[in-house]
Amino acid sequence: QFFYMEKDFYAGQFTKSVYPNRKMIIRFNSNIAQYFIVLLNRFSSLYQGVLVRNFEKTFYDTDILVPLLKDEISLEYMEKYIHILQLEKFRSLKNYINENKLENLYLTYEEKTAIEEVKYWQAFRIGDLFNCITQGARLTKQDQIKGDLPFVMSGITETGVVAKIGNSKNEFPSNSLTIDIFGNVFYRSFRFGASDDVGVYWNDDKQIDKLAMLFIGCSIQTALTGQFSYGYKLRSSKSSDLTCFLPVKNNEPDYEYMATFIKAIQKQVIKPVVEFTQKQLAEN
Repeated sequence: QFFYMEKDFYAGQFTKSVYPNRKMIIRFNSNIAQYFIVLLNRFSSLYQGVLVRNFEKTFYDTDILVPLLKDEISLEYMEKYIHILQLEKFRSLKNYINENKLENLYLTYEEKTAIEEVKYWQAFRIGDLFNCITQGARLTKQDQIKGDLPFVMSGITETGVVAKIGNSKNEFPSNSLTIDIFGNVFYRSFRFGASDDVGVYWNDDKQIDKLAMLFIGCSIQTALTGQFSYGYKLRSSKSSDLTCFLPVKNNEPDYEYMATFIKAIQKQVIKPVVEFTQKQLAEN
């Protein structure tokens, strides 16, 4: 993998340093570097197959396609191209911030109290938190119909979503948690389908706030981490007695506190992103 190093750095024995030639180094900057990084990272599998001492020959023999202007590498084009992509991303991020009403980064009294307050927590059975617990259905690639329904399988890449299907037989509701056979937990804010290596957990007798569901999902993930593998898989039918710790109020899960706590954490996390986005758009 290639990375741009803006400042001086130390490199270990398994790291190779690549520098622009004298003619290019005058104009070289982070945008141009990012353009080259995308081109070179396409050959990662090739470079991983050679020993460190043989890397130079493989690297120097690699052909990449670059934009030209009058038979010279057009560094100006590379720089502007990356700049335009960055602006598009910043504008998309700004739209997301506006749509989700994240511009107000100041903590309310309740949110500040939720972070600072010491709450009493106790263990709860997963079976007591959700009245609907079921396993997804087996659906091979050959049986999948193309559609708009996200299809969830085990794994963490893309939060387990591997395809969009039109099979409605195993459709599950939004505001659910999925827990796969390895104990990976994800919140689903949309309707979806699930394979037989994924358990689905939701409530149809009470509406739990999305933020509280995120809190519960994090707690369950903490409780399950490291417990399950290929040799010892988790099935929803055997998960009801598993426990996680949650803050309580009157011996019941304090859903209101959970939602307020997560909202406060979101504001703290998003604050530098919002400020950086606003700064970049203002400068450009």
